[in-house]
Amino acid sequence: MTRREGIGVAVLIAAVCLVQLAAANAFDLFSRHFWVDELYSHAVVADPSWSHALQAIHGGLDSLPTYQLALRVVALVIAPTEVALRSFAFASVVLALVGVYALLRHAVSPLVALTAAAAVWAHPMALSYAFDARYYGPFLAIAVWFCWIVHRRHTERTRATTAALTALSLLLCGVHVFGVLVLAAVLLTAGLVYRQWRAWLPALVGPVLLPPLWFLALQPQRQTITVATWEGVFSWSQVLDTASSVFVPGYLAAVFLGMFAIVCLHRVVRGQVQATSSPGPAESLTLLAGLSLLFPAIVLVSYFIQPTLTPRYFIPAIVALAPAIAHGLTQVPRWGTVVILVFLLGFGTNQLRWGGAHARSTDQRIEAMAGAIRALPADRPVLFEVTHELAVLWKYAPDLRNRVFWIDFEDGELPHPSAIRIVSRDLARAYSRFYDGQPGTAWSSVEDSREFYVIVDPRAWAADGPASTNETRYPGFTLEPAGIVLMRASKR
Repeated sequence: MTRREGIGVAVLIAAVCLVQLAAANAFDLFSRHFWVDELYSHAVVADPSWSHALQAIHGGLDSLPTYQLALRVVALVIAPTEVALRSFAFASVVLALVGVYALLRHAVSPLVALTAAAAVWAHPMALSYAFDARYYGPFLAIAVWFCWIVHRRHTERTRATTAALTALSLLLCGVHVFGVLVLAAVLLTAGLVYRQWRAWLPALVGPVLLPPLWFLALQPQRQTITVATWEGVFSWSQVLDTASSVFVPGYLAAVFLGMFAIVCLHRVVRGQVQATSSPGPAESLTLLAGLSLLFPAIVLVSYFIQPTLTPRYFIPAIVALAPAIAHGLTQVPRWGTVVILVFLLGFGTNQLRWGGAHARSTDQRIEAMAGAIRALPADRPVLFEVTHELAVLWKYAPDLRNRVFWIDFEDGELPHPSAIRIVSRDLARAYSRFYDGQPGTAWSSVEDSREFYVIVDPRAWAADGPASTNETRYPGFTLEPAGIVLMRASKR
């Protein structure tokens, strides 16, 4: 692929994505309210002091600082608004799609490569995290371009490829802790495909340098959370559910059945199949497919260390679908590839339409919540069980900031708090040490009240505990509905 073709494809992919957003009426995905994790990132990025921002990260506010520090550089030019931060994520995913196209072009035609890239874009995880002001979009982009530079390094051992390989290694291991696993998966695949190892020695800088550095520098961060993880216990059913989310998106069966039907139809009509291109050298396809090794690697971490089976941690693995689809499309006539491309673009547009509607309904829920609180007497505070909606409400309903609090508690004070409620508490405590936005009130002071209002969250009650009832959720109090989202807790 020439540089001119690469630039043209980047512009084309970005333009198609924007047209899809317009057709789906989904530009709200850029401007919707931040959610709680995005607010953590925004606080660090918008902090006027670099030293204070680093202290906040060091103190447990967020994970590895690479993503936040990169956004702080962007924020020197553009204010870190919802649109700006999500545009960075969107640009990252577009860049990842360009990287997928570039790798596939070593083996297939432009149309096939573009269609396989469209299959990655249609994946629900790509569509979701392209509009999430967190590090998942950049994580995907860095993983794809790390594959690209490894492939390039096989034929060009120059200072430029050495520098690029080293830089991408540092970025990959710095953007997410599982970057080390991605790097290992890609280098293992490259070693098997190219039958050599020495060419990629500069890539070891990242895993050798950064993990020990983060371990030492961010030790206080790890002590912030008092439970190992907010996820449930490891189960093979959860592994299967995650595998389905990553590798079997809703459109996949339709794509492969469609390819098979097109091949059969063409054979009946023409008596033979005219492939769009020859498979050619398969190294770049195999390298992309190697990202699927991230899945068993994280499953092993989940089994032996701690459960980490949330699908978003596997996001680099979704591009492993591209070489499978591309290889299948090489057996499909050109008109059939166009049909598959149109289907994928239509599917993606429909997903974006749903995402835009969901974004609007989520913001409307926050507005309805604010309205319900405003309808209460001005001297009645409202308590939240977890901080997910409180943090959003505090930012976007400033007139309620002196009336909304989360229930802080010590271990043993409340019955059956879930792991996610404990993590929410721990992060809110860390956040409040550095920034405003998540005010809490101790349960020891709340339980002396005759009455209080609370917004109940089903995630706050441990799933393995007895069923929560209005009589047992808060000892000594009875809950009763008091509005659309509100419950009134009255002393018994």
